[in-house]
Amino acid sequence: MNEAADIATRQSLPRLARWSWLILLGLLMLVYSGALRAGFFLDDTQAILYNPDVTDFSTALKSALTSDRGMVKLSFAINYALGGAQAWGYHLVNLGVHYLNGLLLWSLLYATLQLPRIGMSKQRAALLALGSAAIWLVHPLGSQAVVYTVQRAELMASTLFLFCGFALVQSQIQTRHRRRWQILCVLGSFLGMQCKLIAIVIPLLLLIFDWLLVASHGRELWQKRRWLYVGLFASWSMVFVLGASGLLKADAQLASAGTGLMQAIPPKLYLAAQSQILLHYLWLTIWPQTLVFDHAWPLPVQFMACWPTLLAMTVLFAVTVILVIRRVRWGMLPSLFFLVLAPTSSFLPVIDLAVEHRMYLALSSVCVGVVLLLGRILREKTTLLLVVMGFLIITLSVRTWVRVGDYQDPQVLWSKVLTVYPNSPRAKAQVQFAKHMKQGLGKQMEQLQQAIADNPGDHQSLYMLGEIFFQLSDLKLARPMLEKAWQLKPDEPAYVQALARILRIDGELDRAAGLYHDLIAIKPDDVGIRLAMAELLAGMKCWDEALTQLHHAQTIAPQNPSVYANTANILLRADRASQAIEPARRAYALAGAQSANAAGVLASAYAANGMWTLACDLFEKVHQLNPQDPGTLQRLAWLYATCPDSTVVDGQKAVAYARLFFEMIGSASPTTWDTLAAAWARAGEYDQAIDAMNHAIAQLKRLERADLVPAYEQRLACYRSGQPFTQKIVSNAPKPADLN
Repeated sequence: MNEAADIATRQSLPRLARWSWLILLGLLMLVYSGALRAGFFLDDTQAILYNPDVTDFSTALKSALTSDRGMVKLSFAINYALGGAQAWGYHLVNLGVHYLNGLLLWSLLYATLQLPRIGMSKQRAALLALGSAAIWLVHPLGSQAVVYTVQRAELMASTLFLFCGFALVQSQIQTRHRRRWQILCVLGSFLGMQCKLIAIVIPLLLLIFDWLLVASHGRELWQKRRWLYVGLFASWSMVFVLGASGLLKADAQLASAGTGLMQAIPPKLYLAAQSQILLHYLWLTIWPQTLVFDHAWPLPVQFMACWPTLLAMTVLFAVTVILVIRRVRWGMLPSLFFLVLAPTSSFLPVIDLAVEHRMYLALSSVCVGVVLLLGRILREKTTLLLVVMGFLIITLSVRTWVRVGDYQDPQVLWSKVLTVYPNSPRAKAQVQFAKHMKQGLGKQMEQLQQAIADNPGDHQSLYMLGEIFFQLSDLKLARPMLEKAWQLKPDEPAYVQALARILRIDGELDRAAGLYHDLIAIKPDDVGIRLAMAELLAGMKCWDEALTQLHHAQTIAPQNPSVYANTANILLRADRASQAIEPARRAYALAGAQSANAAGVLASAYAANGMWTLACDLFEKVHQLNPQDPGTLQRLAWLYATCPDSTVVDGQKAVAYARLFFEMIGSASPTTWDTLAAAWARAGEYDQAIDAMNHAIAQLKRLERADLVPAYEQRLACYRSGQPFTQKIVSNAPKPADLN
């Protein structure tokens, strides 16, 4: 094609094609303008504002081509250099990438529909391409990838997917520049791997695209484009350059809440769950009414429990394979759906079973399919086709506009998660966080974040922000703040204590112990530090050293009930139950009969010493004092279900308390299922006990607690044999008279 022909081609563009860019831009601005008023969510803050690969521009440049998501980090680094901690700038770039993707989708469809294998007219191709791109651009299911800032990785990877397809088509249309377009196509595949390693499927997707829509015959792939595919498949070498774990493991700093391989979930069960989730995704493309920012999708107990959805997805996949083999053009759409989702939604277990941003690019296959189907059905009724597409665009735009409004108010966003998953601990925590933000904390945090962006050495702002995150139970964000504050001023006691506290929670006990030793040398009469040091030593099973610290604390504050309560607790954990009675009674006497904590410690000491009646009576009192304490509910349920004293066990009470505990904690904890199973077994409902225990074991495996599985399986064996589980009798328990 010569230059004159190129000019003639541009001049012959239909009017609709010339204005498509403006139509798409107008839709984006109308629907997504509210996104600029949204803030950061979940891991956005750590992945961007406190990520050295972002805040240090030189580091971002070095890692851009050598690390997983390096190009995404570089884009965040540019944002940070220009606007610091201002969220609107990051959202503006995300909107720009989303708009670019809409243009690329339109351009790809417009060019593809005119290829010889399809042969559509320019006017028709422009109309259907615009309808498809517009519906995809405003579809609410894509909103999470657009507004959740860290999902720019999904957006940019999709950009490279679409660009590679566009470059392939252009290499066939603009034969004069064929080699240039093919080089750009290969380069796009390499860059896609540096955005998100889901781009690993680009070569396969382009091969199927070429086979179904571009090549006039199969031999053409090898005869004319073999070096193109050599280059495309060479991009797989980036898996080894970036590290194969990049596909399966979350980036240490730049990852969403759900990334990372979950080894505890068997691939079969993950595949079974994904069969349900994929059908759910497909339903949301048709009826996107209930969108959830953070799913808590339950893991199926057994593979065959999902047989209906497994069968449905197997049939869809088999039909797709047959369509591809027989070179049926429609096979491209389901191929896009399955291949784009394959890295995260097949058999490789990822922590979050379901997240809606994964559907960002896969959604285009459904949108395009619907429009092309409408175009075929209404082939001779263009006006009606315009009306139907207009109706879909307006309806979806309104729904997305409302959804974007949810992101402007995190409390609303997370409250809607709770309506679907009422026991989601993350949603509950985020609702509380949003309430604190509305009470003025948000403004304070913004000021501190900006102060840190202006002066990274501001240790006071770092410490204050870290303490805020700690109080909000966001340890993932609190730790880097407190660590850096301590590094900048290591002799400040408040910084040392804050860092030691969070290190203890994170399990870095040796390092925390060193910091506590330093603190005790500085403040030897601080009872709180002594108690924290004792708890740390107990966590390391250094029982005598822990008790020594508590002895010092008793000397400093002999009337402090917390000192004696902690002493009793550590003695119980050290299997010195008989020694725990005295400090537990002392704590109860000092704290008073209305102290639920002291009463709970004494009740635990009674139970550990086989004094079941006293334990139950006192736990009942604790429950009256604090009816919302889940720990007390669990202990009561467990005692009534497993106590060896026949005068204490009560199946009905056990089930009642176990149900309350389950309703409060939810189904994600193995302890809730284990407690419920023991209660059902004591009540004689062994089928329900077995089912609950299977759930408990599945949750243990999900949490990678294989060390507890044998004990759970032992209890399961009891239930299968028609026997309740009973605790062992404490042979050396003190008599009640010994306590007087």
